Amino acid sequence: DVAASTFGGTLGYRLERAGPRVEAVTLPKGLEIEIWTCPESASTGALLEAVRKLGANAPQQHDQLLEAQALAAERALSAVLAQDQAVFVEALREQHHALFELGDAAGVPIVTTALAELLPLSEAEAGAILPAGAGGGDLALFVGRAPSSALLRGKLERGGHSLLRAELSAPGVASL
Repeated sequence: DVAASTFGGTLGYRLERAGPRVEAVTLPKGLEIEIWTCPESASTGALLEAVRKLGANAPQQHDQLLEAQALAAERALSAVLAQDQAVFVEALREQHHALFELGDAAGVPIVTTALAELLPLSEAEAGAILPAGAGGGDLALFVGRAPSSALLRGKLERGGHSLLRAELSAPGVASL
């Protein structure tokens, strides 16, 4: 969030030993990206604390789950750099699964129940649905080759989600 606010645009972000590496990227052509508000609000601090406790109590499981998330994120970034729309969407589905498993192990809803239940429908539409940011609510993303169907939108809306009108790649902080 800080890198996006600072630099703007669409970014590839890697946390490396030497520190963060941020690069401007272009998403694969033809993607439809919808941002949905969630009926639940999330506490990033509480989610991170639960994951930290998992690391203290079950370090091997914690590391395996974070590794699965990291691999999915790397696959997504590689797909962006290769401009491979299909692999990008698959990698987002992998992130959904990795985040769900991490939240389940940590005892927190990183992927909300509603988003978990809607993943099969989003997959049937050649898309992916997953939490944005730290998860747990606030915002969700639908990413696919076409906009979400009336069926998926209806289920999201009946569950208290609202489609947010937004543009991608906003400029970052600028001095006056």
